[in-house]
Amino acid sequence: MPCDNITETLKILINHNDCILKYSLRKQTCQGEIGHNFLLGEWIKKYSVREILKIPLDTFLQQYSTQSITQEYLVLKHFLAIQSGLAVLTGKTSGSKNDFCTIESVAYDAQGILLTAEISVPAITKAIEACGNCVSCKIEN
Repeated sequence: MPCDNITETLKILINHNDCILKYSLRKQTCQGEIGHNFLLGEWIKKYSVREILKIPLDTFLQQYSTQSITQEYLVLKHFLAIQSGLAVLTGKTSGSKNDFCTIESVAYDAQGILLTAEISVPAITKAIEACGNCVSCKIEN
């Protein structure tokens, strides 16, 4: 029986060179993967945190080709979750209850920074639906 809690947890490990080593996006309740756990893994390793924050949604879609509407939705969901987590971590957004992302914890060790955050699925889904893949509007980062 499916649960009614659709909250997701984002974890991002950022190294000392300001690059994402790995990330995960999972359901908060059962820890089930959202699509594939490291869906944007190879793509995201090409960019620093600052570069990821500057990439508009339409540019991302041009760079990351998808094979289906479902895959497009999942990559957009991962991209927006990562961008919103990084925006809160760097102080670009507040991380309030009205934002896509609320930080649960930030830890630092020899590997780098580990961000753990709660993702608002309804807010991200609404942003994806509002975008509709047109380039006439931009999602504010």
